[in-house]
Amino acid sequence: MGFLGLLVLALVFAFHRTFRFLRTSLELAIDQGVFGLRRPVLLLARSRRILLVWAAAFVPVGFLVIQHATLYDGVRHTLFVIPMLALLAGWAFARLVRAFSRARIAIAMLAAVYVASVVIDLARLHPLEYVAMNALAGGTSGACGRFELDYWGAASTEALRRLEHRLGGAETSAPNPPSILICVPYREQMARSMLRRNWQLAADAKQADFVIETERSRCAKENAELILIDEVVRDRCPFSWTYGKRNSAFATAVH
Repeated sequence: MGFLGLLVLALVFAFHRTFRFLRTSLELAIDQGVFGLRRPVLLLARSRRILLVWAAAFVPVGFLVIQHATLYDGVRHTLFVIPMLALLAGWAFARLVRAFSRARIAIAMLAAVYVASVVIDLARLHPLEYVAMNALAGGTSGACGRFELDYWGAASTEALRRLEHRLGGAETSAPNPPSILICVPYREQMARSMLRRNWQLAADAKQADFVIETERSRCAKENAELILIDEVVRDRCPFSWTYGKRNSAFATAVH
C-alpha cells in the first residue's frame, strides 16, 4: 500500500509540475514569442533523466493497452517496469520529505514501520515472497483463489525439500529409489535438476510413489491411489500439495 501511495503521490507531483510548466511556457511565449521558449526547453533538457524514467515506466504499458495485446500470467511480461516505478516512488518520497522538512523524523519513523511490516510479511512467505499481495487485493489470503499467485510453481521446490526431510534416509534401505512426479505442465522431465537425491522421475502419476502438485497444474487429483500427505501453505492459502501412493512403503514412512 505504501508503494502504491507513493506512486499516486508521484502522479500528483508530476501533474502539478506539468501544469506549471505549460502555464509558464504559454506566458513566456505570449510575452516574448518564440525566444521566450528558450527557458522551458532548457528546463526540459535538464529534466531528461526523470522524464526518461517516466517514459520507461508508462510507455510499454501504454503500448500494450493501445494494442490490446494478450497478456499471459497476469503482469509477468511487464514486470520490468517495476524498477522504474520504484524510482518514481522514491522520487515522490524525496519530494515529500523536502516539502515537510519539519516532520522528517515522523516521516522516517512511519517509513521504518512500513519497511519492517513488509520485511516481516516477506519472511512469513519465504521462499514464496513473490506471492505477496497488497491490501487492496486483501493481502495474500484475500487474493487466494481470485488470482494466480504462484504462476512459476515455486512452491513445488519447497514441497520437494519438505518431502526429502520427512522421508529422511528411508529410501536408502529400499531396493529401488522412490519415484516422483512434479507437476510442471509439459516440462516434467526438466524437474530432474530440482532433485538432490538419487530419485527417479516418473512420467505419469500412476507410476509415481509421490506426486507434487502446483497451483498451475493439478495432475494428481483424479488418481484414487494417491493420498494427501503434505501441503505448502502461506497465509492460509495452499500453494502446493504432496501425494503419496496408498500402497507405497515410502508414502507409509512419511504419512
